[in-house]
Amino acid sequence: MLDKMIDPEIAERMKDLFLPKSDRLTRVVLWPWRKVDQIIQTLTVDDEECSRLSGESQRSLAHFVCCDDYVRILIVRPRMLNMGHLVAVDDLIAPYELTPLTEIGIVCRFLIGDGPAVEFCNKFSARNQKNIAAGHVKVFRFDEWRSLDHDTKAAFSMARILEHYAFSPYTSIRERPTMKQALSGKSRDPLNRKWPAIQIVNLRIAKRPEPAEPTGRKIEVRYSVTEHMRRQPTKEGIRLIKIREHWRGPESGPVRPKTKKVYKVVK
Repeated sequence: MLDKMIDPEIAERMKDLFLPKSDRLTRVVLWPWRKVDQIIQTLTVDDEECSRLSGESQRSLAHFVCCDDYVRILIVRPRMLNMGHLVAVDDLIAPYELTPLTEIGIVCRFLIGDGPAVEFCNKFSARNQKNIAAGHVKVFRFDEWRSLDHDTKAAFSMARILEHYAFSPYTSIRERPTMKQALSGKSRDPLNRKWPAIQIVNLRIAKRPEPAEPTGRKIEVRYSVTEHMRRQPTKEGIRLIKIREHWRGPESGPVRPKTKKVYKVVK
């Protein structure tokens, strides 16, 4: 069964509808719902993993989670101000076919940041306050995390988790230029193109193995490990890397001499 996915060109247009011109370089990430569900199921039973992923958002991203009947759009725009860190989050629900008469579902819209940054935002200008009120945007501080409502907590946590997995060794991504980029001769020049949409094409959830019982085995000799190949997770997916010849064992231990395999032909 193939995952239902939104076209990157449509995703770019939908993102631009909700963002001011100053944020048009926010990058689109296309998520199949099956991949996101894997993350949710893993984190549901692993609170330690969820807390480890907590932290400040670093990238301006628009996550398009492609469900069966609708698209969940999670737009995250971090800002580093002189007085601290501020993040704008929009959690929206939209149909695959977007028209001027389409109703967009707003799960929540909020700003969250350090105390001084939030205070600066609140006192910036009367116009800013008017825009926040008109857009039903709530303003929170990071230290108010425990008192936030469920939708705000869920949106902010999912934004951090998706950012972490989208740019981690456990995920491989494929850049998908929009139709406009593909037809433009300037698309090859990174200075003259918009950020392309990226699609999550593989996701390997990290699983912590149960700690094994100690076997009591201890390396007491120093011996040579021959050169070999190993599968290594990278940002581009699993790659084969070469492990050069090296020594194992304690430096003060006796050296075990190299041995050669001897083959015997038996009729």
